[in-house]
Amino acid sequence: MITLLLCYSVKTHSINSPYPDSKIFKSTKKDSTILVLENAIETSSNIKTNKKHIQLKIQLIERMSGIGEYHKAYQLLNELTSNLKNSEFTNLKVELLSKLSILYLILDQNKKANDLFYSNFDSLYIEAKQKKDSIKITRKLLRLQASIESNANENYLKAEKVLLQSIAINSYNKQDSLSGDYCKLYLGELYTKMYLFDKAETQFLEIEKKYTATNQHILTLLYFYKGQFYHKKKNTESSIEYFEKSLQKMDSQNQHIDLTIKTMESLSELYFQKEDYKNAYALLSRSKTLNEQLFGSRSEQNKELFDIRDEHSKELQKQKMMLLKKEKNVLVFKSALYISVLIAIILMLLFYFIRKNKLENTKQQLLKATQEIEIKNKEEVLELKNRELLSSAMQVIEKDGMLEDIKKQLKALEFNKENSPYIKQIIQSLKINRSKKWEEFNTHFTTLNHNYFNLLKQRYPTLTKTDLKICAFIKLGFSSKEIAQITGLGVDSVNTTRSRLRKKLELNRSIVLINFLQNFDNKDF
Repeated sequence: MITLLLCYSVKTHSINSPYPDSKIFKSTKKDSTILVLENAIETSSNIKTNKKHIQLKIQLIERMSGIGEYHKAYQLLNELTSNLKNSEFTNLKVELLSKLSILYLILDQNKKANDLFYSNFDSLYIEAKQKKDSIKITRKLLRLQASIESNANENYLKAEKVLLQSIAINSYNKQDSLSGDYCKLYLGELYTKMYLFDKAETQFLEIEKKYTATNQHILTLLYFYKGQFYHKKKNTESSIEYFEKSLQKMDSQNQHIDLTIKTMESLSELYFQKEDYKNAYALLSRSKTLNEQLFGSRSEQNKELFDIRDEHSKELQKQKMMLLKKEKNVLVFKSALYISVLIAIILMLLFYFIRKNKLENTKQQLLKATQEIEIKNKEEVLELKNRELLSSAMQVIEKDGMLEDIKKQLKALEFNKENSPYIKQIIQSLKINRSKKWEEFNTHFTTLNHNYFNLLKQRYPTLTKTDLKICAFIKLGFSSKEIAQITGLGVDSVNTTRSRLRKKLELNRSIVLINFLQNFDNKDF
């Protein structure tokens, strides 16, 4: 968003802004309220522990904080706190504690605010119980505690409990209803942070109804908190309305300069969402300038306060260094112990993984050896079966040869006419059924070499059934003559088929056909 607004600033830097600078930066003259208070304090300075004198200084501190003169307020607070340390004015102690704690919160020193408050809370709470205005003092303490819990610690539930307790205490004092209304206002703000919008709206409506017709300071805070309320509810128009009302109040009363910055930033964001870049840029520019003047490290106005904070930080750093020196030996011992444990764990893990890897390798080797043995056994069994098949085929060939010889001899003999029909019948019964024999051979061969034909056919789809038969016989080591005998083909036909096979198998002359076919099913296709 800021990048877009800065780009837009090229066009808008010379435009008259609808949001003029805050009054505090319009003039170099001293604030009139501060002048009046300083004169009154000077008049009563002869009795510095006088209650009226201290009250005037507290008013001066409040005014200085309201217009952003934090360093002067801080100095005066330290001075008064020292003077009132052993004082009986408990209510004034509580006022000073409240002003200093809130100043720390404004400067984002949340831990300091928390530590300061709780280091004084118990003693002041006990003192308050012994005073006539016990209810008023206790209520102030509780209201401050709620602010610390909400803003410094973000413990909203505890803050709610404390505010409800403060409101309950205030119900006993009907004359100071304004103080109770402030508690309700802060409770409404707290409910907004907790996204309990119905409860927050109830508190705001009660206060708005009661004070709208007046010009009380409480309206400034009410409008600011209602602006936040509608902002969280995504009601842009209502949020802008109440933020603008709050900004007008702050400017006319010349106070709450820290909230002025927050209001401008929120309005800038809302106008940006509405694509009203002119107002968005004007507000963002002024909030940034105001923020730098109040809180920037180069701010002359607060330079002294930052110097004080730097000295305090240096002192804290010195104390931390001392603690670090005391804890050095313990830290070294712990570090050594942790490192030793870590090394031991790493060694154990390393040993575990080495052993696991070794076992895994051994397992893989055993598995591989087992698989190789199984493959070898299968190959040996297959070889044995193929030999048996070859032997069987050879026996068939020999048998067919004998039958052929018998048939030839019978045909060569001369028989009388009476026996001739019987001899022809015998010769016919000796007819060799080579087709049936091939089917039987093919069945046995396929069973033993189940994927052999499939691989051949897959790799060489042009092979015919006759080609596949010849391949099977050649694989088993049959010669052309033997193949001719079992298939009923001529030797020349078988040789022609072998020659044709070499071409279909794309074999050059250096490759022996029988070697190729016998090793074919072991190749990686």
